[in-house]
Formats: sequence, C-alpha cells, structure tokens
Amino acid sequence: MSFAFTLNKKILQYKLDRAIGDKNMLKDLATFMRTRIYTNTKRGYYAGIRKNLAKFKPLSDGYIQMRQFALKDEIKSNSKTVFGGKRSAKSKRKKALKQFGEFFNAKKSNLTLTGEMLNALDTSIDTGAPSVSVFVKPSSRSDDSGLTNLDVAIKVAEDGRPFLGIDAKGINTMTRIVMAAVRRKLKGSR
Repeated sequence: MSFAFTLNKKILQYKLDRAIGDKNMLKDLATFMRTRIYTNTKRGYYAGIRKNLAKFKPLSDGYIQMRQFALKDEIKSNSKTVFGGKRSAKSKRKKALKQFGEFFNAKKSNLTLTGEMLNALDTSIDTGAPSVSVFVKPSSRSDDSGLTNLDVAIKVAEDGRPFLGIDAKGINTMTRIVMAAVRRKLKGSR
C-alpha cells in the first residue's frame, strides 16, 4: 500500500504571498525597526560593520562642555515648581533630561542635542512589494539653523555618523517576527 500527496503550487504561492504581505506583520517590523534605531542611537551606537553595534565617533571636548552647560542651564531653569516651591536636585535633573531625551549623556554622541531628528523618525510599509522602510521626516526644527530634520540627518551621516541601520541582532529578531507571522498565516488559512 502506498500514499501519494500532490501539492498545488499556485495555491501554496498565493498563501505565501499573502502571509509575507500581511499588513500587521509589516507594521510590527516597521515599529521594531524604528524603536531599534532610536534606542541604539540615543545610547550612542549604530549598526556596525560586523555583527556588533559600533560606537559613534567621540565628541570634541568643546562640544561636550557645551552639552554639559546646556544641561546645567536647563537644570537651573527647572529649580522651581509651578506653585513657586523648590524642587529637589534629583527632580530638577529628571525634569531637565526630558528636554534632551531619555538616554541623554553629555559625553556620548546621540547625534543631536535636543533629539528632534530622532523624534522625526517615521516608517512606511508597502503591502504590494512587500517592503518596510524607516526614514527621517523633513519636518522643521526649533533651532535657528533653517534646516529640516532630513537636512540634519543627511549632514550627520556625511560627517561619519551613520545611524539608519539595523544590527545583526536586530535582523535576527526581524527574521523571527517574519517566520512566526508566516507560520500563523499558513496554519490558519485554507
């Protein structure tokens, strides 16, 4: 006795295309990519040449001092509460760091002082291709430079601080997200 199984290639190809072009999976990938780039950059790292993350080029001593003075000025300006009372040193520093972003460190490069450029990161998905991309929106900045966030991102990358990339660990996580979504779609569809 024997058992034969034939597979219709068109049906399988249709199911795979539908699984890979799933809008929810692409949204999950886009969110993961944006968050990964944001947190790594704020910590002072970018996707390195090899598997590991690489540190950005060190900041100049003058720029480090300027960042330290900016933080001190912000701490001084947050010394009083809304009702006129005094804040504790810890509370003043915590409030000041909100101005510069979650992972701010005066000695570590996070590309921009205020974090406006990283806050301008956006994602797009295309279910037809299927593709996911992360980019910097050309939105205006609060400083007097006259540059958009996209202009600053281009300048930063040209100055040797590339930041729009995913490291090997991030790519492995993205691969697992895709595989899990494809399995779910193939298992649940007819």
